[in-house]
Amino acid sequence: MNYTVEELGPLKKKIAAAVPAAEVDALLRHTAERYRAAVNIPGFRKGKAPLGMVEKQFARDILSETSQELTDKLLKDILTELGLEPAARPVFDAPLPARGQDFACSFTLETLPVFALPDYAGFPLEQEEAGVEESDVDSVLDRMRKDATEFILVEEQRPPRDGEAVELDYVLLDSEGKEQPELKAEKARIVLNDNITLAGFADVVQGLRPGQEGQGKVVMPENNFKPDSAGKEFNIKVRLHGVFTCKLPDLDDAFAVKAGLPTLRELREEVRAGFLRVRAQAAEGAARRALLDSLLARTDYPLPESLVESQKTMLVMEALQRLLRGGGLKEDPAASVNKLKEEAGIEAERSVRAYIFLRAVAEAEGVKVGEEDVLRHIQGLAAAAGHTFEDELKAYRNDERRLNAAYADVLMDKALDALYAKAQVSLVPAGAAGEKAGAAAGDSGTKDAEKDVSDESAPQARDFAAKEA
Repeated sequence: MNYTVEELGPLKKKIAAAVPAAEVDALLRHTAERYRAAVNIPGFRKGKAPLGMVEKQFARDILSETSQELTDKLLKDILTELGLEPAARPVFDAPLPARGQDFACSFTLETLPVFALPDYAGFPLEQEEAGVEESDVDSVLDRMRKDATEFILVEEQRPPRDGEAVELDYVLLDSEGKEQPELKAEKARIVLNDNITLAGFADVVQGLRPGQEGQGKVVMPENNFKPDSAGKEFNIKVRLHGVFTCKLPDLDDAFAVKAGLPTLRELREEVRAGFLRVRAQAAEGAARRALLDSLLARTDYPLPESLVESQKTMLVMEALQRLLRGGGLKEDPAASVNKLKEEAGIEAERSVRAYIFLRAVAEAEGVKVGEEDVLRHIQGLAAAAGHTFEDELKAYRNDERRLNAAYADVLMDKALDALYAKAQVSLVPAGAAGEKAGAAAGDSGTKDAEKDVSDESAPQARDFAAKEA
């Protein structure tokens, strides 16, 4: 095996290699023999056809398979001899082999960087203590009561009042009078209170009696599932079916029983414990991210362009799909795409840098990822997406890229576990763990804790809070 290595950059190499004609001829004959044993040729028993006939009839296949075997073996042997690990699949320039001739080919590849890890054992790390106020518990119980509201039909034929609920059909129309199918509902039940974000909606509805139709103008909120409609005015058509008074249940032991616990005191304790679990998880997550960011800031190494570009492409495609579902590319598509690419490029570089770093940590700590680890990860993804585990697993097994990404995710999680386990963690009061960690904990621990804690409560309490959570 003869080869030369040309350095094209810090991590990029071009390797030219050649296999002697004698080895090429031997492998061509071996491949042809395999074909003769496997195929059926009319007039001959299986495996007994003349080899020349087989080579002629299946020439292209035999040459292609031989070329693949030669390049695979060359790549494996050369990388092993040089101690290199490619960051992505190499790009080959390989001809079809010919009898009596050396097989010359080349391949271009990027390797993973080699660098020294910073000293992370005993690394000082501040983590916010998890805490909960009585007002937090009260807010969750209040939501649970609202979700358990009893709606009582108003027999009197009158317009609805503030605080009452309406059952109606509605559809929004654009400036040309065209109905918006995604902004349409039948027999929707809505409480007329300060939580309505569709400005002007209550004014239209409160002028109607059950059985009547009406229309007016509304303004879409800034935050909604259809980004291009934010702040825009639409016409709305409604048909009112009924008016309901809203009766909240008393917050007492009977309410707690419906939520799955014997007493109100125990329900409050369960909600409080759920808050603590959610906030402790959020605080640990923020600390782990801060730990990784701190260690990455202490390490410098070049990034494989192929990995960054691959990650960037994936992020752009995912973002485009989200925007297209929401109609976000209708205005100035070129500017939207350019912005996506810019943001994706920054995120791709950070993701690749974190992956390479954690991969090195995994190797240093002897972290292994088994099939069971990946299956548990896919099972979690299936549950989060509302898919069956069987369907999700099939999708991953049919997509090598997704399966490799799942393996990488598990490896990174386990490597970060190893880093966190060796850090010197100090608990500090909420808000004192540094701006970055504090902001992260606040985003996931405070803003979302009320919603998440509903899922940490008793089974019936989870049902009450399902809509909000």
